[in-house]
Amino acid sequence: MRLWNAVACTSVLCGLMALSGCSWTTDTPTAVTQEAATRTEIDRTGTSVTMPSHPKRVVILNTANIDMYLAVEGTIVGRMDAASLSGELKDKVKDIPSVGNTYNPDVEKIISLNPDLVIGMNIANHIKLREALTSANIPLYINDLDSFEDVNRSLQLFGELTNHEDISKKEIENIDQTFTMYKEKIKDKPHPKALLLLGTPGNLNVSTDRSFSGKLLDSLGANNIGKNIGGEAPYVPLSLEFVQEQNPERIIFVVMYPDPSIKESFVKEMQSNPAWQHVQAVKTDQIHYVPGGLFALNPGTRITQTLELMYKALYE
Repeated sequence: MRLWNAVACTSVLCGLMALSGCSWTTDTPTAVTQEAATRTEIDRTGTSVTMPSHPKRVVILNTANIDMYLAVEGTIVGRMDAASLSGELKDKVKDIPSVGNTYNPDVEKIISLNPDLVIGMNIANHIKLREALTSANIPLYINDLDSFEDVNRSLQLFGELTNHEDISKKEIENIDQTFTMYKEKIKDKPHPKALLLLGTPGNLNVSTDRSFSGKLLDSLGANNIGKNIGGEAPYVPLSLEFVQEQNPERIIFVVMYPDPSIKESFVKEMQSNPAWQHVQAVKTDQIHYVPGGLFALNPGTRITQTLELMYKALYE
């Protein structure tokens, strides 16, 4: 009778442990809670996305997310066309299958890679993938990359997904230290009126305070004249009348393509158009050229380089 009671009690105990998600071994009587298989995050679109706690097959559709995911030693099985990448990052992903251009991803190629998570950015061609991916039971996470703060938030999330939170912490500390250094350096400096232009001659746009680079101008103490335009758009077409009226002291020209002729064309335009000649930045030759890869969109961990170039363009 006692033996039956012991067996019965053991059976009941094991059953309860199974129901509660715990395990028990003969080596130790301690119950161990099993790690959650999934986690849920709210993405940039407000969508609740359930994904693996530690995904193994990740496809990433844009440069900044790839940069940050690899920075925390994550691995990916698919990425956008390497032509959109540059330097060291391009070399890192050269053997990883492409799923098309950043702005035109191929959903069939994505699905064929059998990913357990797809990470994109907040553009229509990424968001519209959700229906097809959901039908294939593939979660799509649209990451917010609109500000400086989004870099650290993304690194923290990616560190958790890759189980390398120690690495993400170091990356975040490095970025914070760089940002703090430049904030300290500008503390007693006058804040220049700045114009940030993006595009090509004949098709130039002004960066407002709604754009990533416009927000960064504010973070480094500049008086971004683009914020005086108003509205919700991150970029608006250039108006020379507006530039003359605002009279910026510094002009930062974002060169979208590594083509010397773009800079040369802009210089010729300023030299030949009298409207530019009365602008303070032109008269004092305070026109600075910076790469699109670091300024047009969120550059990920390379934001330390962006901060350095922006500081030099504004204060040196």
